[in-house]
Amino acid sequence: MSSQTVTRIESGWPAHFICAERCAFHRASILRRDDGTDLVVSTVGAMNAFAGLPRRNPERRYEEVGCERDYETMAFRAKREECGCWVNESGREIGFASPWAMRHDDKSHDADSMHEAVVAEFVKRLESGEQFPLEPAP
Repeated sequence: MSSQTVTRIESGWPAHFICAERCAFHRASILRRDDGTDLVVSTVGAMNAFAGLPRRNPERRYEEVGCERDYETMAFRAKREECGCWVNESGREIGFASPWAMRHDDKSHDADSMHEAVVAEFVKRLESGEQFPLEPAP
């Protein structure tokens, strides 16, 4: 298969995580290949605790978005709804090799760089023609 063209669309909304509205950091990058394959790379983090609720660890400024992580990146197939918004098409994560999680106290803490590394990985995979079939949920 010949090289494919990939268009990137930046979005201000989080594309995953049920508590994303509590996250001070969120990014979503839509990657559209000219054959109609659309992916979304989503990064969330810096989750604030609800006012009045006890924190799991009162010494920490933010709550974890997952086990021992303050930021995480995930990727999914995407589709555009009639309203114009983008949603996860399958709700099932697509695996990737780039780092996907970090702590606030990580010396290399840079959620933007983590997000960009995952986007770059998927752009290469999309340009090479890799397929990302929608599989039925188990």
